[in-house]
Amino acid sequence: MSDEAITLLRSIVDRLDRIEQRTAPVVTTVAATMTQREAMKLLGYSDRESFWVAIRRLGIPYSKLSERRALFRREDIDAVLKQRQVGTRKVRAA
Repeated sequence: MSDEAITLLRSIVDRLDRIEQRTAPVVTTVAATMTQREAMKLLGYSDRESFWVAIRRLGIPYSKLSERRALFRREDIDAVLKQRQVGTRKVRAA
């Protein structure tokens, strides 16, 4: 491969690295959030009204984007599920 091609490839890799550094926090934030439908599925609800009663009862925080849209943080839902966990799993030695 020629020196010119190697220089070009290094330049492209550097640019991609910079793009990745700028977008990584955004991707992580988006991946860490869930829509109402996703949260309903995770918690086992098919009825929106029952879902919202449970959200208020359990105190799961959410961000209201509009009158009909809400976002939930996965870690908040996981924390509530962990608090409500009953019993422990025993791991057998192999």
